[in-house]
Amino acid sequence: MKKTLKLTDKKGFGYIKRAGELAVGLLYPPRCPLCDRILPLFGGRVCGDCRKKLPWIVQPYCLKCGKMLDAWEKEYCADCLGHSHDFTQGIAAFCYAGDLRGSVQRMKFSGRREYLDFYAEAMVYRAGKWISLWKPQRIIPVPMHWKKKNRRGFNQAELLAKKIGKLTGIPVLSRAVRKRKNTKDQKELSGQERRINLKDAFEAAGDLSQIRSVLVIDDVYTTGSTMDEISRTLKGAGVKHVFFLVLAHR
Repeated sequence: MKKTLKLTDKKGFGYIKRAGELAVGLLYPPRCPLCDRILPLFGGRVCGDCRKKLPWIVQPYCLKCGKMLDAWEKEYCADCLGHSHDFTQGIAAFCYAGDLRGSVQRMKFSGRREYLDFYAEAMVYRAGKWISLWKPQRIIPVPMHWKKKNRRGFNQAELLAKKIGKLTGIPVLSRAVRKRKNTKDQKELSGQERRINLKDAFEAAGDLSQIRSVLVIDDVYTTGSTMDEISRTLKGAGVKHVFFLVLAHR
């Protein structure tokens, strides 16, 4: 007798889920996160043309912050040589340039949250060996002030952290750090102005001394001011080592 697939079966739920994903894909076809062209169904996260020109960070890169260097004999970038950072070490997937820059701006200012799946997968792919080496016990997103989050509708660092947490199996603490000051936008500020702008901007939720190491997630790293300030906050709450992973270095 032919077996009837019941909706209570796990296979039944799997078929329903795949059928639902197919229907959504037909109604709202996925787009390449870089060029924004429609992608073929089940054709990957990024189109073939853009895959060939992804601005990956490649060696040589700074052993402290992960920025690309212009010579193999160098170990640290000029910024890390001239400024003492509070984080332990960090890495980025891409350079913040070209189509990737436009992609990040569409994601942040036009609400293109569907790009975040590709971003998270690329970040984990790029930093997999470092995450294994660092062994962070928790993932913490860079927090956003509630007023700014309400205006944008989401905190991209928090969404990235949750996706990366699912991919790596590392628990995410979304509320371990709070941004208590609604600071000025960092884009137009110099390095010194950024540090002043962010001074005492973050606050830990409580004692974190039971957590030895954490991985902080953000979208773009520029001068490291944000990472330094959040690292000081986390270390003040008892964390020993603060590593970071970002989508791109500006």
